[in-house]
Amino acid sequence: MVLAITAAKVKLALFDVAEDKAAGLDGYTSGFYKAAWPIMGYNQQRLPPRCALKVDIRKAYDTINGDIFLVTLQLFGFLNKFISSIEECVTTPLFFIGINETPHGFFVGPRGLRQGDRMSPYLFFLIVEVLNLILQQLIDQDMNFAFHWKCAPLRLVQLGFADGLLLVS
Repeated sequence: MVLAITAAKVKLALFDVAEDKAAGLDGYTSGFYKAAWPIMGYNQQRLPPRCALKVDIRKAYDTINGDIFLVTLQLFGFLNKFISSIEECVTTPLFFIGINETPHGFFVGPRGLRQGDRMSPYLFFLIVEVLNLILQQLIDQDMNFAFHWKCAPLRLVQLGFADGLLLVS
């Protein structure tokens, strides 16, 4: 005959075993399970499903149009003189070949930011901040959106890395 196993029967059997006894080779004694009993069992709260999405943005990083940076800088309130300097760097890329620290000829490169450019990471993270602001606006408009419980205090929806982006909800 097979009887139903209930939490009450398991608890009764467990609390009947000496504190220093272990049922298996894992080393966990019945004392451990007795101490952990209040947080074990079927009374755990079920959380709603969540999503995490990692976006590989290496290719996007290499091909972002420089004009978007200029608009972004204006919207963030940077000074026009600073924006003009950035615009000159982005729209008129000239490269020269240096031999023994002396320039010998130059050539014109493509417009836009280039990988390895010292200002690229700073400007790129401005664009990531724009993405964050767009996501926050969408969240504020969606009454059904709920943050992951560990992300809620910071209202965290994305983490930007050097070559990737993690979106969480």
